[in-house]
Amino acid sequence: MLLLTLPLLGCQSRPNDAAHALLETYMDDLTGMVGGTSAILKSLDVQESQVASLRGQVPEAFIDRYARLIATTRLVVAKKPDSRETQQIAAFIKSVTGHAAPSSDNNLIIAAAAAFSEEVIRLDMLLDGEADRDKVRARYAERLRPRQRT
Repeated sequence: MLLLTLPLLGCQSRPNDAAHALLETYMDDLTGMVGGTSAILKSLDVQESQVASLRGQVPEAFIDRYARLIATTRLVVAKKPDSRETQQIAAFIKSVTGHAAPSSDNNLIIAAAAAFSEEVIRLDMLLDGEADRDKVRARYAERLRPRQRT
């Protein structure tokens, strides 16, 4: 698991470096699934405290949406969600994608993963005022590409 305090390549010259580091760590940890569920939950806890420390330094919308991303991710990763938690996950999916969440558990998890990725891209765009979604998506794809080769 990457330490959040280490500078990450590619985000050193951008504004909001700490917030970008959180987004990149989130993507790295969730796509890598290194250490299994307990390691991911621990990373989410660290990220939750890190994002709280950014109050006043980044847009409040980033703080709120990142906290919601972490909370929803925790629901998906921690255990099989109960009906109330499934509704929270479905609401997150709808708010990000604009589409109703699928009803089956497996498809709900797949839809949640897609919504998580989309929200990371939107949060990145929010930080920089970037309007080119493809540019941001390409940067994350490039970041993940080396891991796919191994």
